[in-house]
Parts: sequence; C-alpha cells; structure tokens
Amino acid sequence: MSFDFHNQASEYHFAFVNAENSWNGLNLRLAKWICAIDVIKQYPWIGVGTGDIKDELVKAYIERGFIYGAEKRFDPHNQFFETAVGIGFAGLIVLCFFYFNALYEAIKSKHWLFTAFLLLIIFCSLTESVLSSSQGIIFICFFVFIFTRLIEVAEQ
Repeated sequence: MSFDFHNQASEYHFAFVNAENSWNGLNLRLAKWICAIDVIKQYPWIGVGTGDIKDELVKAYIERGFIYGAEKRFDPHNQFFETAVGIGFAGLIVLCFFYFNALYEAIKSKHWLFTAFLLLIIFCSLTESVLSSSQGIIFICFFVFIFTRLIEVAEQ
C-alpha cells in the first residue's frame, strides 16, 4: 500500500475505481500513524497533554504536507498511539498494563468470554481510538468491571 501525503483527493471506501488516487481506510491510517510517531518522537515521556493531541497532530500533518489530514483534524485512529501522543510512554505503559493484566487474569481464571472481549478491545484499539470518547470508556470499563466481578464471585 502506498500513498502520497500531498494527495488532495477525498476518502473513497466503497469501490476500487479510483483506488490509486483516493484515500482509503488503510493508507489514511498509515499516514495518521506516521504523523503520530513524529509527535511521539518529539514528546516521548510526558506527551503533549490530552487536550493538545489534535493540535499537535495537525502540526505534524502540515510538516509532512498532509493537508487533507490537517483540514479534517484527524485523530491517530489507534488507541496506543493516541495514548502515547497524549500522555507519553508512561501512559502507554499504564494502558498496556490495564489491557494485558486483565487479559492475563481472564486467561488464568479460564473465563473465555472475558478473554474474547479483551482480545476484541485490544484489536479494535489497533485501528481506532476507542477510549477517546465517553461512550468507549463507559462501554469498556462497564464490561471489565462486570467480568472482573464475575471472576471474583466464581473464585469465592
């Protein structure tokens, strides 16, 4: 998959007639991720702050000539990159601990529904900023709480 940051074409998801000249889900995400990595390299330890993620990404988009991304003010479309941009590697470590500690506990207790749920959330986090909206936070925290409580009850 290739792309040109200077491409001014719009997104086109549903057919491959103009695939070479249009942004699609894959090349658009790759461009966003490259720019997110640029920002992470500038602020690796403490990030830019959660309120400045899009502003810093827009600067990175402009530096790369990704005008379409700057105009649309895209987020990184990856929860791991979003966390690293916003609160640095320390925040990324906490996020990974949250995900993978819960996954470890689910596997250890042989709670396969919880395991499947966590794997789904982790994989969704690779292509979407699932915790950047209150709906995502509430959904994930609600089910992690419910499943964790079910594990505690089953162990008693």
